[in-house]
Amino acid sequence: MKSFLNRVLWSVTLFTLFGGINVTCGQSDWKTWRGDDANGATEESTVPSEWDLTAGSSHVKWRVPLPGPGNSSPIVFQDKVWVTQYEPESGERQLRCYDLATGQQTWSFGVKADEGEPTHPNNPYCSASPVTDGDHVVAYLGSAGVYCFKQTGELIWKQSPGSPQHLFGQGGSPTIHNELVTLNYGPGTEQFWITWDLRTGEEKWRLNIPKVDAANPFDDPNGPKLPPGAKLRDPFGTWATAVSVKSESRNELILANPKKLMSVNPFTGEILWECDGAPDQVFCSPIVCGDAVCLLGGSAMLVQLGGTGDVTANHRTWFREKDRARIGSGVVLDKMLIANDMQGIVEAIQLEDGKRVWQERLASSGGSESWSSLARTGDRLFAINKAGTVFVFRASPEFELLGTNELEEPTNASPAITKDRILIRTDKHLWCIGPA
Repeated sequence: MKSFLNRVLWSVTLFTLFGGINVTCGQSDWKTWRGDDANGATEESTVPSEWDLTAGSSHVKWRVPLPGPGNSSPIVFQDKVWVTQYEPESGERQLRCYDLATGQQTWSFGVKADEGEPTHPNNPYCSASPVTDGDHVVAYLGSAGVYCFKQTGELIWKQSPGSPQHLFGQGGSPTIHNELVTLNYGPGTEQFWITWDLRTGEEKWRLNIPKVDAANPFDDPNGPKLPPGAKLRDPFGTWATAVSVKSESRNELILANPKKLMSVNPFTGEILWECDGAPDQVFCSPIVCGDAVCLLGGSAMLVQLGGTGDVTANHRTWFREKDRARIGSGVVLDKMLIANDMQGIVEAIQLEDGKRVWQERLASSGGSESWSSLARTGDRLFAINKAGTVFVFRASPEFELLGTNELEEPTNASPAITKDRILIRTDKHLWCIGPA
């Protein structure tokens, strides 16, 4: 997968409008993998910029072992932390709950799938992050199903949309909005957006995701090679998570599909508007703020919200046919989008016109490649590379490195920041780090 991503992968990073828009931040919780407002940002935190990670360090509040790697990210509400996990020895797909103060596991749920769906070695099962509204916790465990719990671990409902079939596996996480749960069931031979009632699990609507009609790079003799043993060969699709936004006039649910960004009525799935310009592979989730939504990666564009029908001509403010390959999503700060790419280059981009302000490579002894999304607290940003190095920097008006912290454990997950702590999931541990 790595060679394929380096050569032909397109990805999407999404960000927010410029000029006079107030970017809201969550108030100390981190209820989705991208924070309370799905924009990767939270209020000012006392999380330090530099950490002592040696044995017995007071910066490490706790560190609990995990039974294997995973690409999902932790979420936090008040005194609880949740993370999904595949347990290789038992074959269970799990949702685990930990105490934020101590790291003690307070409850867990595990289930085995009747049949394991295809995936890639770099994308273990349970790659979807959980989500909470402060009362319910929802986890998507792939072909084992979708589960809704009370915070205490009591199972409320389960749904089994099927066994997704794609050679790279899944990645989209469930979203809670308007007393509903929406999931990207895809990519794969069958792919659709599906929505259930949060309290009962009753299906409300589903919307098919069109197949991509494009040249398959595996057909090129000089192109990438299929992973060993792969029976599926379609590389296209969307791994995005739905994002809810409420404007002055209506509620919208933003869905990133191959080739098109779209907005739907969150209660019915009715398409409100569509905009051309999304890539054939969508890896990142929309970040919405104010009255616009942007896509970055592979291609790039800014689209005003509130339109009807095909808005490509009248609501797409700017568009670039080619942009960097990205998996991680960016954050907004001072009328700029700060975004990283797969090679560890972080750059500041003007939201007004999409032009680059500056760029900087974040490299460590383990390399610079990154699949993680940025997180922001106040004016400080946190970026993690695949080697497990956490960079802390300021972005405005110029790049300013504040700290480099090496966990020395691989990770593809994104951090969660809450109160005075940062939670980071690696292939070996769930870390909780805070002030000394």
